[in-house]
Amino acid sequence: MLDADALTVCAEQDLFPLPPTWIVTPHTGELARCLGVEAEEIAANRYGFVRIAQEMMGCVVLLKGPQTLVAGPNRVFGISTGNAALAKSGTGDVLAGIITALRAQKVPALRAALLGAYVHGATANLWKSRKRDLLSMTASDVVESLPQVLYKLREGF
Repeated sequence: MLDADALTVCAEQDLFPLPPTWIVTPHTGELARCLGVEAEEIAANRYGFVRIAQEMMGCVVLLKGPQTLVAGPNRVFGISTGNAALAKSGTGDVLAGIITALRAQKVPALRAALLGAYVHGATANLWKSRKRDLLSMTASDVVESLPQVLYKLREGF
């Protein structure tokens, strides 16, 4: 799993494609640096650029941001959970931890990225449903919400 500066190094050192079992989790700016385009271009065509990134990088690409997108070899998925509460430092690290925990349990890369992004977003939805200010949610709040979100998922809401 690669994020942030590790992706920049891969792009600078021409290390793509990566193994197909790897997952990268860039936000718009990081993906723009990897692809050599402006972030505004990515924002205007997230679906198209996540496909381009997946083909170039050769692995699962999870593009964080408004409606997180997950690209596998043959398809792009939109994640239906999440909101602006996650748009702050540290929450992406929690996402990486969730996905890594799933991979450690032998969940395949694409499925781990999809489930991790869904659960991560569901923590923000839970925060909002409790009428809490979106700007006040922290990465620690994401972690603290995980047991309740996982319980609700297992119980079928």
